Amino acid sequence: MNESSFLPNLPHSPGVYLMRDATSAIIYIGKAIDLKKRVASYFLNSKRPDSKIQALVPNIRHVDYVACASEREALVLERKLIFEHQPTFNVMWKDDKSYPYVTLTIQEDFPRLFVTRIKKRDGALYFGPYPSVRGVRQLLRWAWRKRLFPLRPCDLEIVEGKPYPYEKVKS
Repeated sequence: MNESSFLPNLPHSPGVYLMRDATSAIIYIGKAIDLKKRVASYFLNSKRPDSKIQALVPNIRHVDYVACASEREALVLERKLIFEHQPTFNVMWKDDKSYPYVTLTIQEDFPRLFVTRIKKRDGALYFGPYPSVRGVRQLLRWAWRKRLFPLRPCDLEIVEGKPYPYEKVKS
C-alpha cells in the first residue's frame, strides 16, 4: 500500500492511529506524539526493520486516527481501544499487562507508597497511568533517598496499637 494516500491527512499532533487491512478490520493500534511522523516511520526503509513491522506494513490499507489533547490522553485511549478491538498485531496488551500506577494507601494507619498495575476500590489514592514502570520506580527510589515524604516503601501490615508479631529466625 502506498502511504501517500492517507499520510497527508494526518496532523502533527498527539493521538491514536488505527491501521486497517483490506477488509477494514483493525490490525494495529498505536499512539504518537506526532501522528504524521509516527505513521510515516512505518514506511521508511530502515536497515533492520522489526519482524512485526515487516509483517504489518504489507497488510495496511487504511489508517484512521483520533487526535488527542495530550500524550497522556493518547496513552489511555490507546489501551482502551486495544482492549476493545484486540488487534492482531498488538501483542503487548493481550496478556493483560497494564500501565503502572502509584498507590498511596491513605486508608492505612501508616500510609505507604508503591507501584501497582491494578487499581482497586480500596480507599487508596491512585496516580497514573504512567508509560514506564522503570521511570516511576526510579523516581520513587530517588524521593525516598532524599526523604521527600515520610511514607514507608515496605508492604508490612502495620496497625497502630497492635504490636508487630515477632518471627523467630531459623539458624
